[in-house]
Amino acid sequence: MFIKHKWQVALSNMALMQTQAVVVSSIAVIPPIILGEKPFMIRDSFCLLLSSVATASLASLMLGLLMIAVVIVAKKWKVNPDNIATPVASSLGDVTTLLILLGVGTSLLRISERHHWIPIVFLVFFYTVAIISAYRAAEDQFTIEVLKHGWWAVLAAMTITTISGFVLKTSMRKYPPIAAFQPLINGVGGNLVAVQASRISTGLHRDRKNKARDRENLWIYMSPWHAFITTHADSIAARILMAMSIPGNFIFISTIFMFGCGFTNTIPFTFTYVLVSLTQVIILLYLCQLLVRAMWKLRIDPDSSAIPILTATGDLLGSIMLIGCFWVSADFYGIHFANEHFVERRLQIHSSVSPMVSVVNE
Repeated sequence: MFIKHKWQVALSNMALMQTQAVVVSSIAVIPPIILGEKPFMIRDSFCLLLSSVATASLASLMLGLLMIAVVIVAKKWKVNPDNIATPVASSLGDVTTLLILLGVGTSLLRISERHHWIPIVFLVFFYTVAIISAYRAAEDQFTIEVLKHGWWAVLAAMTITTISGFVLKTSMRKYPPIAAFQPLINGVGGNLVAVQASRISTGLHRDRKNKARDRENLWIYMSPWHAFITTHADSIAARILMAMSIPGNFIFISTIFMFGCGFTNTIPFTFTYVLVSLTQVIILLYLCQLLVRAMWKLRIDPDSSAIPILTATGDLLGSIMLIGCFWVSADFYGIHFANEHFVERRLQIHSSVSPMVSVVNE
């Protein structure tokens, strides 16, 4: 009976993910259509809409199944799934979304040139799946709350990520190689803060019957000292996550330069990048301890609301700090960033994909 209940919970959450993915990905195409540089065309708009919806739906399905498998294996090996499932989902979300979008978009463009009705048929299919999924999610007492009140966090994350995409698009005109580093700084920061948010949220759910938790003053968590210096478990975890980001960034930045990114690496650039990346992680971890507990106080489930907002904020913050890193490198270190290695096509892809990535990562 217990096993059956767990599978029902998993199915309800999968249905919820499908509903949110289809709805939010439909909204995500509005900025590229309105603000796009090409004239508005109905056929292209339907292709973009279907590409967005199909990508979000398929990626959410694949990642949802993967997360169920990860949690089962982690429980079997007596490992905390918060430390595994969250970074795996955050990391694979971007890659999965981009690969599916590439395949779906390319195939759809070829087919729609001969059969204009195909995008409409598939859109009807995905929206039907979303309606059925919504009914299934509404039957569960936990997912129905997210279905009713959990939209604002996903939409807020989508909005923040869209802004981040336009910030990056603007900066790439001046610093083209910035595109190679944006997934790194945002991926590292987003993964680390997602782990912290997930473990704090799990602790709050585990101790929800502890009335002392409800009486805690939020002012305590506004202190940077409490976030990073004390012997509190969350503070210790924050220091570990900060320490993990430093060697990780050195390894990843070396990998980027190994494959070439338009300019030669220098020691000042490397240390400047690691410094701004560490600063981003510190800010996100500080916001995490406050936001998760503020949501808990307001009776908002931080599991479904805090992580998308924090990762989206990490995208925006990472893009801004990365611009600062390249500005310092150009103006103070005299590094020349070559333009010929990056093309306008990549700008258009990023501004269109960013909102969908935020939907899947949620």
